[in-house]
Amino acid sequence: MPHLAIASAVNLREILFNSNQVPSEEELQAIDALLIQLRAEQNLPTIQDARLSDIAAMISLLDSVLHPMRYIPDDILALIFMYTTPCSLADGIAEDSIPRLTDHLDSPWTLPQVCRNWRALSLSLPCLWSSFCVPFKDLDNPKRARRIELCIQRSEPLPLRICFDHSACATHLALLPQTTRRWRFLRIECYHGGPAQDNIFVDRLFPRLTHLALDMWCSQTPTTILAPCLRNLEVQCTSIDSGLVVPWLQITQYRSIDTDLEFIARMENLEELVVIEDTFTLHNNYSEVPNPKGTILPNVRRLEHDNTEGVLGSDPHTWLFTRYSFTSLRTLVIIDPNRTYEEDEYPSFAFSLPSVIELSLSFSFADDIRNILLATPNVQSLHIEGKEDPDSLVYCSPSARPSVPCLRQIKHLSFAVGDDQFIGLEFNNVLKMLQDYDLPLEAISFYRSIQDEDENMIPEGEWTTYIQEEMADSLGSWMNDGIRVIYHSTVEHKFA
Repeated sequence: MPHLAIASAVNLREILFNSNQVPSEEELQAIDALLIQLRAEQNLPTIQDARLSDIAAMISLLDSVLHPMRYIPDDILALIFMYTTPCSLADGIAEDSIPRLTDHLDSPWTLPQVCRNWRALSLSLPCLWSSFCVPFKDLDNPKRARRIELCIQRSEPLPLRICFDHSACATHLALLPQTTRRWRFLRIECYHGGPAQDNIFVDRLFPRLTHLALDMWCSQTPTTILAPCLRNLEVQCTSIDSGLVVPWLQITQYRSIDTDLEFIARMENLEELVVIEDTFTLHNNYSEVPNPKGTILPNVRRLEHDNTEGVLGSDPHTWLFTRYSFTSLRTLVIIDPNRTYEEDEYPSFAFSLPSVIELSLSFSFADDIRNILLATPNVQSLHIEGKEDPDSLVYCSPSARPSVPCLRQIKHLSFAVGDDQFIGLEFNNVLKMLQDYDLPLEAISFYRSIQDEDENMIPEGEWTTYIQEEMADSLGSWMNDGIRVIYHSTVEHKFA
């Protein structure tokens, strides 16, 4: 074998050719000298083809020994390993995530197979092993059970992030009898007709659990969760009559997915709220007028309502903001890109949110959403993502119809623009017309709207150039007045 011949010829360790170990100084000098010799011989005019082939193979092997990957410091390599398992990153983004059954968490098992160095390093990083899923398809798989045991051992003493298939809970809980004290992030996903999930919570204390995601699938089995540190809760497909009991007063972040909105009233200390509607939602009868007094939630600062796949022909926003009073709401995100109304059915948004200063709107037609501007008169930052006529929300004639000029305190206006979205003369004109209203604008931003990875996406520079050319007249006028124009082609819009 070529590597054996090289190793014996220049006194190199054989392990250099089947691992990622770093050569010693003496070995580096020997390799450099041999490469000079081989390349000189390679250029001889009289060299035979067989020998030329051998030399090429030897040079390739020696180059692999000198590959820069071998010289990456362990601390940098460890960070790279962590990026292969995002849940292990404490970066302020992934640190609050809970793995799903669909997440690919195989990297901890792949990394140790590369070489001895990588195995030693990966086994020395408990964070790589602290997240794992228990899927239904592996209920009787001994290999899966063994992997769970290894994860528990190798992740010590870190807290665990676990995702259970609902049907797998009872079977695999036997593998984890002493670990509930370590559970910090827990997600339970189920299928319709699965057994009650109370069996995982009954008579158990979860002293470190801070994040919990439950999919109840309309279960009517009372479930009581004892978790004194629980702060972040996600509930899916759950009725107010389900008997779910959690320490409601502790919850500061809540994500409601197809779930009865009456649960919100129990969380008096809530700070962030996300409501995701679906056609299966348990509270889609928005024609019923809620209690006119409403429940005051004084600590909610951010609210996101996502109706992308939700109920058509109803007005969930008026229901939500009449049922609950968010007296300190700062950031409001409304995502409703697929719903349209007849002219006599436009939502009135008959409520007032004077504390909102950041507003993000995703919609199909401007008339479906424009009345929200009357409910949020003090907005300072507005983000617009409209499918059909975003320009109509910027400026509308007759001026009596709500549009951006209604926002007398607006400082930052931003737009999401896709590669296939046409920005015509009308958009350019309405943006220029805003100058007539003496608004306190300081910046205008454009964000590239990327829905799916597309091999036909235009290059980043062309996207920016396209906007600059199509909007040259209006943007030029704004910049002459000292307004900053900013382009974000790789960053998704999100309020801080």
